[in-house]
Amino acid sequence: MNKTRYRISAFQLFFLVFAYVFSGLFLFAKGSLTATAISCLFAAALCVVAGCLCRGFSSSVDFYGAVFGRFSDIVRFLSLVFIAFGGVRAIYAFSLEICAYYKNANAAAVFFVCVFLAVFAVFRSFSGASRFAELCVFAVAAIFLLCLLGRGGNVYFSFSAQEVLSSFDSFGSSAVIFSLYLRVITEDEAEMSDFARNAGAHPSPVLCGVFGALFAGLLYIFVCIRGGMSNILLLLFAWLLCMAGFFAGAVCVSDVLGIPECEKGKALRRAMLFAIIGTASVLLKGAVPEYLRAEASAFYNVIFPCVLFAVLYTRERKMSRADANK
Repeated sequence: MNKTRYRISAFQLFFLVFAYVFSGLFLFAKGSLTATAISCLFAAALCVVAGCLCRGFSSSVDFYGAVFGRFSDIVRFLSLVFIAFGGVRAIYAFSLEICAYYKNANAAAVFFVCVFLAVFAVFRSFSGASRFAELCVFAVAAIFLLCLLGRGGNVYFSFSAQEVLSSFDSFGSSAVIFSLYLRVITEDEAEMSDFARNAGAHPSPVLCGVFGALFAGLLYIFVCIRGGMSNILLLLFAWLLCMAGFFAGAVCVSDVLGIPECEKGKALRRAMLFAIIGTASVLLKGAVPEYLRAEASAFYNVIFPCVLFAVLYTRERKMSRADANK
């Protein structure tokens, strides 16, 4: 297996983070400055944490194994549950957005087409997802130009518990950010080819992720202020960014499942496992109270990176003390 097929560059990381954050804001923020600010700042902070913690690792299997040991499979399974619930909710909201403008569209058909495209984008390599995200620069340019023709829109500011919870709906899953950083290939890694190493600049992955999250928030606010949401052409380009965001989620699923590193037979079984989790999340969508789902998602997104940081920091302290006592 050519491992570089399942790695992304720092530039591709920027566009994947940008698309992932923007898609969440577009689908769930609804013009809220509070949700936008919290989502983007939280995503930017996670990029800093992930950039520091993920150094030396190239997959979630290795990373979770090093942090949680024999409990790594349990943690990965819990992450998959939250990824599935968040992904299903996002794709379903996207399907409803399309059906709102195309009355004859079928939400279920749109939903399964999005799932198929996400799977196809990461099938055999991550190049399809990452290159599509890079091409979204043209969608961003078109959105910016179309917004200049807008007549003005509405944004609002309201700080409440509901707004804070909705900001985590806009953000999605923290596991996606960690998976993207685990798959970034840097110039100091032997896996990077000499051509790629000498081809051009190699920006900091941390800065790429931070600026990707912040620029996504700025673009979303600009779109809301200019009232572009009523422009069907602008919506078309925004939907392309949403698809790139779904592709970032697909990269995360493949990474957490460990599909790039396992044999073909095991990869199929692991994919079926996530399909079962995704189906269960669809069936339980109306059964789980919305407030409970939102609180659980917020709890996971905050606690997960804190636990990672605490465990790795404690382990490094113990290793330093052991070396000092030798």
